Amino acid sequence: MSIATRPYPLPVIGNYSAPREMQISGIDAVVVDPHNEVLPYWFRFEGKPAVVVHIDRHNDMIATAMPKLPNDDMALYSRTVGISTFIAAARYYGGVSATYHLEAHSARIDAYGRLLNGRPEGLPRTGLFKGRIFWIKDSLPFMTTEPKTITTDDFFRDFSSYAGGLIADIDLDGFACLSRSFYSKPLAGHLEDAMQRIRWVMNLLERIPRPGLVTIARSQTPYAFTPPELVDEIEARVIQALDSLYAGR
Repeated sequence: MSIATRPYPLPVIGNYSAPREMQISGIDAVVVDPHNEVLPYWFRFEGKPAVVVHIDRHNDMIATAMPKLPNDDMALYSRTVGISTFIAAARYYGGVSATYHLEAHSARIDAYGRLLNGRPEGLPRTGLFKGRIFWIKDSLPFMTTEPKTITTDDFFRDFSSYAGGLIADIDLDGFACLSRSFYSKPLAGHLEDAMQRIRWVMNLLERIPRPGLVTIARSQTPYAFTPPELVDEIEARVIQALDSLYAGR
C-alpha cells in the first residue's frame, strides 16, 4: 500500500517501552515512554532545581495535575500526571526552575522564566487550587502560563554565564509529529525534515553549557505523536547527534 494513501486514523496508540538508562558521552541519560516518566529522573538529578531545555512539538505546560500523595515516590507519582502536565508538577515540587521550549518545526524559542547573570528570574509560580496544581498569577489560578518568545541570540546570552543544573529534555515528536495530513508525504521526506530539525537543535545546544542529564521521550503512549514507523530511526539519529556533540566536551 502506498504510504501517501495509507489509512491512518488518529489517535494512534503505539507500543509502550520501559525506561532505558544509558550514558551519552558520559552524560546520564534515559529514554522513556510516555514523557511524564521523566519525573523521577529529574528529581534524582543532583543539579535541581534545574533549568530545562525542552525540545518538543508541544510546550507541555498545562497545569491541573493532582498533587503527590504523602507516601508516593516520584516514580509512582509520574504515572498519575499527564504528558502535558508533568512540567508544572515538577515546578511545584521544586525540581525545575526556568524552562526554555525549543520548537524545531517553527524554529521558535519560548522562555518560561529567564536566566539573568546566571540566575533564574521571572519564574512562573505554581500553587494548589481546589486540590490541583495550577499556575498562579495575581493570586488567581490558570491552566496555562504565557511564555516570552526570544531570539537565538537571547538564548545564547541567557546561558552565557550559567553554571547550574541543566537538563536537555527531548521529545522525539519535536522532529516528526503525526497529523491527519502526515501520510500525504512519503516517510523518507519526513525523515529528511526530521534531520533538518535535529541539526537546528544541535546547533543551539552546541552554544550552551553541557547538560548534566538528558531525557528522551519516544511519545508512543498513551497516544503516538512520534510516527511509529520512524520512532526507532529518529531516536537513533538523535542519540548519535548528541554523542557527536558532547564527545570530548
